Amino acid sequence: MLLQGQVFIPLTVLKDPVLKPWGPYPLIANEKDPVLIVTLPTLEYQVVFPDVVVEYQSVRQDPSSLDCETHEYLMSLVEAGDTQNLKPDEQEMLWQKRSYLMHLPEALPLVLSSVTDWGFYFLANVYQIIEDWAPLSPVQAMQLLLPQYPDMRVRQKAIEWILCASSDFLFNALPQLVEALRQLQQRIDHCVDFAYAQRCSLLQKELLERHEEDHL
Repeated sequence: MLLQGQVFIPLTVLKDPVLKPWGPYPLIANEKDPVLIVTLPTLEYQVVFPDVVVEYQSVRQDPSSLDCETHEYLMSLVEAGDTQNLKPDEQEMLWQKRSYLMHLPEALPLVLSSVTDWGFYFLANVYQIIEDWAPLSPVQAMQLLLPQYPDMRVRQKAIEWILCASSDFLFNALPQLVEALRQLQQRIDHCVDFAYAQRCSLLQKELLERHEEDHL
């Protein structure tokens, strides 16, 4: 749904003229924090984005059918695991040959980093592969919560994989999970932010109890 009306954005002032956090969904931690109020256009109707329908399943290709040079090139990219500095030709290769990498969980972040179009008409291609990809470990799935993967369904899939983790892992990863969940909020106002802080506190308490029970 398209956000409309007033948006309250809290800002933390540092000693120099710098504001943080830079993210779009900061948390109001103190009632004395300065708040920036942005007024977005208000329409007489709600704008709702349609669901993306995936009509076909992905077909995994046999990596051994690739020529040696292409296979070695792809494996070198996967082993490097650098999702931040992929060159255009590397992104093109990863996306074109994605069906040959679907058996490698660690390759999914690289392939998704190679998506050049996150528009509505291209998303079916993205959703098609994440549903059929080899399951990621919780550690690998945490990477898909980064801002460079700007899609709710990708993050939902990541959370499915993360929920398979032990309570120890979830407890230790709590700060990262809280930050990632905060980025997913659909509204930015002080009421929602304070309510969200309470939910985070309850989550922390629940994980702590699970952590203690597992070590009795």
